[in-house]
Amino acid sequence: MREILFRGKRLDNGEWVYGCLNLYSEEMAYIIVDLVKNEVYEVDAKTVGQWTELEDKNGVKIFEGDIVIGTKDKTPKLIEWRGADFGYSNVMWNKAIEVTGNKY
Repeated sequence: MREILFRGKRLDNGEWVYGCLNLYSEEMAYIIVDLVKNEVYEVDAKTVGQWTELEDKNGVKIFEGDIVIGTKDKTPKLIEWRGADFGYSNVMWNKAIEVTGNKY
């Protein structure tokens, strides 16, 4: 089974949190880290991004909203969903990229 993972910036301290998404509205979102331990955080809904199931050349997970740079093409590119697919080019598939930041 594939892992479905989201991230978002916490409203209380601005730190990234990773887990399951519970979206109540366009303005109200929560990331559930551990329901048993009551680790549920309200996040800025505009910062929520889904993991692409890929990692960069350093093993960093690539999320929607990340900015990556290719090893050949040094132009920063934004990772975004396009219909049922994501990415910025075919370079995405050969791990020749590195996450340098995100749009937030």
